[in-house]
Amino acid sequence: MPAHLSFIFFITACAAGIVHEAIVNTQVTVDDSAGPARVFHGIGGLSGGGATSVLLRDYPEPQRSQILDLLFKPNFGASLHILKVEIGGDSQSTDGSEASHMHDPWTVDMHRGYENFLLEQAKARNPSIYTYGLPWAFPQWVSCNPSTLVNCTGNPYSRPQQTANYIASWVSGVKSEYGIDIDYVGSWNERGYDKVYLETLRSTLDAEGFSSTKIIASDSSFGQVAKDVNADPMFANALWGLGAHYPNMQSGTDAEATGKPLWASEEDSTYNNAVGAGCWARVINQNYVRGNMSSSINWNLIAAYMKGTNWWRAGLMTAFQPWSGSYGSLAMIWASAHTTQFSQPYTWSYLHNGTGTGTGSGLLSQGGSYVTLENFQTGDFSIVVEKMSRDHSPCCECA
Repeated sequence: MPAHLSFIFFITACAAGIVHEAIVNTQVTVDDSAGPARVFHGIGGLSGGGATSVLLRDYPEPQRSQILDLLFKPNFGASLHILKVEIGGDSQSTDGSEASHMHDPWTVDMHRGYENFLLEQAKARNPSIYTYGLPWAFPQWVSCNPSTLVNCTGNPYSRPQQTANYIASWVSGVKSEYGIDIDYVGSWNERGYDKVYLETLRSTLDAEGFSSTKIIASDSSFGQVAKDVNADPMFANALWGLGAHYPNMQSGTDAEATGKPLWASEEDSTYNNAVGAGCWARVINQNYVRGNMSSSINWNLIAAYMKGTNWWRAGLMTAFQPWSGSYGSLAMIWASAHTTQFSQPYTWSYLHNGTGTGTGSGLLSQGGSYVTLENFQTGDFSIVVEKMSRDHSPCCECA
């Protein structure tokens, strides 16, 4: 191992004696001689599902900036590497509606909603943060005859070029209005994907000058999309990576056979107390250890929506009282920090899973896991250990 060390241990929700026994009686050797395994692509937060961040923009200063710093400022709080946002579709999409940038085919307005505000604020704090856009819904017109707006099918994939143009217009608008490059886009949140549409979206983004914007699919599960990638080279070329929601720390042999990056592109959805933080700590590590996933993105970014709505307080922190300036529930912020403040996407890689020569990540014999992340250019590395049992940290909306 290189001489320059950076260690961080996350051991919580366990009796001190049990932790001591687990560490002292189990010897783990970390060895980087086999080189990097998978490139680390970062830890993120997801503002989507309609209105989950809606109250944040109304916070007074200095509280609003304090909250945004805790989410995005490097080496400070959660220090998120990725911000994923909903591409609004004028439809109720979980906890409310997010306005589309195009209510009709002829007018583009990039100042609707609040997701672009978040992108702008995140980039101001961390210019290196990666950005990801995903539609939860589409305006009806994308499925209609483009000149008459009749013969609407209700299926955005029925007119793939029209829908691809709509998404490309959002990518272009974010760039032209806010100077922000969108790094990733998805197909349709937790709905079926369409091969022709995704191939059309790829060619459209390329033609519009956005060849660096990568496509991740299917934002649902790994199963069928992995099979299609393995069977269809043209479709495989359209996708950069595969993303699944709540994959239970498993990706599967088909997904791994694609050779593409595998992400938990939506994860956690837990009440943001210590139990939720335990779930998040466990899946950040074990999504890689068990499933070779190189990124985990928490839904949702911040619980800035009213009590009584769906999935109340399922956010990295809570900020639902702009009238008082109150915010809190930071356990999941600090659970994130144990990875985010001690690694960086793309320049750092995970070490191989298992035991023996050349390994540095795996499961601990008495429960928990460890991962080693290393920058092979500088020699810096971090080891993150978690001792979170399912009994003490269920991934559920448990108040």
